[in-house]
Amino acid sequence: MYRSGDDFVTFLIGKEGSEKKFLIHKSFACHYSPILKRVLGSSEESPVVHHIKDTSEEAFSLLYQWIYEQALDDAWDSEVNNQQAAHLIIELYTLAEKLQIPRLQNLAIEYFEEVLSRPIDRIDNLVSYCWENTKAGSPLRRLFVDLQTWDVGKDELVGRVKQMPREVLEDMVLSLKDRCEKQSSSLSMHVRNIADFYANDME
Repeated sequence: MYRSGDDFVTFLIGKEGSEKKFLIHKSFACHYSPILKRVLGSSEESPVVHHIKDTSEEAFSLLYQWIYEQALDDAWDSEVNNQQAAHLIIELYTLAEKLQIPRLQNLAIEYFEEVLSRPIDRIDNLVSYCWENTKAGSPLRRLFVDLQTWDVGKDELVGRVKQMPREVLEDMVLSLKDRCEKQSSSLSMHVRNIADFYANDME
């Protein structure tokens, strides 16, 4: 993948005026992301600079690590509390989804499943972030709908509903209707398979 003399791309991450700079080999960036391949491959600028405003330095740092190592260091999880870890994973997922990197999306989903095994105080904040930064049909949206529908007790759900965006409630109703049509006689047998929420990886 790496070629001798390969150019670097300068990624500026964050809002204008407070950006953080990352250098990534152009061939690596284009190999893993068809979006970046389309944008950077046609660029005649030298050096190539690409600005991503709607993600954090921490989330892009994880993308950077994955591009070069194809793995994520477990240490990043232990350095923050569970709420922060969950939000960081969601940020990473939405970044990978926008750049069309399904393998990283799926890895983030698996990390998120691990985080869900521990208490999260404000899952409504995560839900809002997800719906603001993903499109209809996103596997991450489907996972959140599944969590709210099947893992939350009635009393707790009543409290959460008041905080949920209308789109979330609509997706929950449609999910339940679909489930009823498919499993009308076995609703109590619901079992989640995390692979159901993987992005489509054509490699």
